[in-house]
Amino acid sequence: MKKFICSLALIFTTPFAFAMDMEFGGQHRARGVYYQQDMENIFIQRFKFSGAFRPNEMFESHFWLMTNYNWGDTNYSDNDVRFYGYGDWKVSDEFTIRLGRAPYQIADGSSVGMNDYEHFPYVFDGAFISYNTESLAVDAWAAYLPKAWVVSNEVATYEGAVGVSLDVRSLPEEFKMANLHGVYAMGPGEDQQHIRLGLGIGGDISGLDYKLTGALHGDDFDSMTEYAVDAQVGYTLDFDARIYVGGHYESEAYNPFYYDRHSRAGTLDVAQWGNGTAYGEAGIAYMPSEDFEIGVVGLYFDKVGAWGQWSNGGVNPDGNAALSDEEVIEADLYVKKSYAGGFAINIQGGFFDITNEDAPYWQLQLNTTFDF
Repeated sequence: MKKFICSLALIFTTPFAFAMDMEFGGQHRARGVYYQQDMENIFIQRFKFSGAFRPNEMFESHFWLMTNYNWGDTNYSDNDVRFYGYGDWKVSDEFTIRLGRAPYQIADGSSVGMNDYEHFPYVFDGAFISYNTESLAVDAWAAYLPKAWVVSNEVATYEGAVGVSLDVRSLPEEFKMANLHGVYAMGPGEDQQHIRLGLGIGGDISGLDYKLTGALHGDDFDSMTEYAVDAQVGYTLDFDARIYVGGHYESEAYNPFYYDRHSRAGTLDVAQWGNGTAYGEAGIAYMPSEDFEIGVVGLYFDKVGAWGQWSNGGVNPDGNAALSDEEVIEADLYVKKSYAGGFAINIQGGFFDITNEDAPYWQLQLNTTFDF
């Protein structure tokens, strides 16, 4: 606790000592979840305090201070506090070097993402080198992978990784996203390594938007047989509504790595990518104004892999818990409303495994955020 107080004192006194530019911000998030299986610890709060210090045009330092806690929890030792910090050195207008503990995302997050919906986002400990121009952006990085930020994902078996990402810019609206990336991850054992290549494209054509991402991985270049493909096509109607369809398909032993989980497989955040998950989706979102949105989403899971968050009693032949042994349907409804001053409300609910008449999984969630 003394170290924590000293760190805060240093954060607030250093800018005045060097008369540097600074800015502070943060977010308070409260999430209440009412669901079928468990009624305990359903009100979760997250507080994030962030700041940036700029002594000159060449250097910039950032920090995040983040904690999660439950309403009514009297055991303060369970309230985890984590500190993120990184510094940027702008060598030139195009060339930047970043050192420290920082979140990182590639393209739309289908291969490497922040996963900010969770209690603590994914972060990497290491060095990031960026070269940005109007037509091209190249990132190269080498980092440790903190296991504490990876929940129960199999990626926790890896200790470090190196990667490179290439984004092509200054393209027409038909190609807003054009990304190519590669990652090499290493584990504690000599036989624990992971090589993956990813591609992402997306754009807008006269109101018709599309997105297509793909990933390929293996233990080495000769065994890169595991793959995943994710796609979505949408169209914006004249009455401020967007309809869309999409789908995801992956091989039996596909490893999703550090993907942005919540935004990839259903509003209820029940199913996860990995080990053969495959589904189709369709939805409509009505947006009469910039601060209001209401939508309906339907998903048909042809297959759910063994990385499911919730077990419905099904077990795969290898002994891993599965969400369902059969086809699954999910139906969701959500409402989003933003207010002046940084306050927003998101209400969502739905059913998972509707075909299971005996015990379908249902959930209702109220999420509020206040940005300052």
